[in-house]
Parts: sequence; C-alpha cells; structure tokens
Amino acid sequence: DGTTVAALETSGAIVVASGVLDDQGTVQGLAALATAAVPAGGTEFDADVVASPALVERDGVLMLFYEGANADTRGIGLLTSDDGGATWAREGAVLTRGAPGTWDDAWVADPSVVWDADAGVFHLWYRGSDGDVTRFGYASSADGRTWTRHVDDEGVTRSIWNPAVFT
Repeated sequence: DGTTVAALETSGAIVVASGVLDDQGTVQGLAALATAAVPAGGTEFDADVVASPALVERDGVLMLFYEGANADTRGIGLLTSDDGGATWAREGAVLTRGAPGTWDDAWVADPSVVWDADAGVFHLWYRGSDGDVTRFGYASSADGRTWTRHVDDEGVTRSIWNPAVFT
C-alpha cells in the first residue's frame, strides 16, 4: 500500500512512525505509531538511555533493535510488534558486553541489522569497546534474539562510530 515505517531517535526516546512514500521519495502524512521512552530508573540495561534504532521486518513482525544504557554498561535490546507498530513487546537485552578480556567487554552499542530471508539469518554490525578502544563487530542470528559473534579478539577495526548497513 506504499506505507513506510521508520524508527527515529529523539531526545530520550525512540519514535516509530509511518507514512506513505510519494513518487519523489518523500514520506507524506508522517504519524507517530508508538514511542519507546527511557524507562524510569531501575537496573535494566536500558534504564538510562534508549538510542540508535534499527528497524527490520521478518514474516510480518517488526523488530526494533536499539542501544540501551545504564550507569554500568551499554547493550543492544529488542522490541517487537506484530500489529504494524501500534503496540510493542519489550524483549530486553539480546546482545550484551563480551566476556572479560575480549575487545567488547565494556559495552556494545549502535546496532545496524539486516534480515536475509534467503539465508534465514539476521546480520548485526555494532560498535563495542574494552573501555580503551572502540571497534566494529559483527554477529549473526537465526531468530534475532540469540547472537553468535564472528570477529576475533581484536574486533574488525578501530575508531568506528555508528555503523549503518543499507540493502
């Protein structure tokens, strides 16, 4: 029907909106569907910050990956919607900091996710840090919830900020 759904980062929240893409590539009638706001305190991984949304669709389900942070660390979380974005279920953290001594043992952030329907796999590129150096990482998953990291202990490269993947 020409409807486009997008996730946008605003101050302290992620807004999911929809509109219709016209012939010039402009979204008309942009309307907010839902807002994922910063949770009020607590100890969850996303208690203080939600940011860097990455929205994908798989088999009619919208999957919103995002960066969450608290006073201790940052991680990557997941919200899902099976009604086009009107309501969202919080799945919690799906990728957290690496094991002690690895290149991403302080935090992971800035997800960029692609669903490859032909291969039946999600591809995730993200930033991570050992607290000293920030690097670029890659992981894959069949369900978007359980991830396998595919980089060596050095990460992919140094000084990457906010990776983005386009298909």
